[in-house]
Amino acid sequence: KYMQYRLKTQTRSLDSESIKHNFFFKHGINRSLIMHPIARLWWISKHVYDETNKDDPFHLMMYFKTGSLSNDLTLFSSHFTHNPKITNAILSSVMYIEDFGIKVNEAQKRSLIRYVNMLGGTFILDYLTKEELEYKIVKYYKSAYVEGDYFRV
Repeated sequence: KYMQYRLKTQTRSLDSESIKHNFFFKHGINRSLIMHPIARLWWISKHVYDETNKDDPFHLMMYFKTGSLSNDLTLFSSHFTHNPKITNAILSSVMYIEDFGIKVNEAQKRSLIRYVNMLGGTFILDYLTKEELEYKIVKYYKSAYVEGDYFRV
């Protein structure tokens, strides 16, 4: 029922091509993990699980609540986001910024991901703490997109 619900929502029809692409892995293994509706639930929850948050280790799933498939593809198209610490830092940073009433659009999210990718060329990201990475992401966002003093970094 879930698959039928998702399929109808996305394509409004149950033609054979829609069934092939939504019920089976037809996009290659990595892309299919994000494209396939059931695999996406597992894949995203695995990568956003935050063991440091004892009250709600899945709190970062809220990022995907109102988002679209493009949110998922944008975030998980980079190999470094397969590291949960990096994924959590990016999502936490976006959610922190949005807590100030600032909407981070898709282009800005892609820019943040490119920035983290660039950081990976100058730092060994695994050696940074999640908090250090969040600080760098929010500081970059503020310098690139925010005029005035909406929030402190």
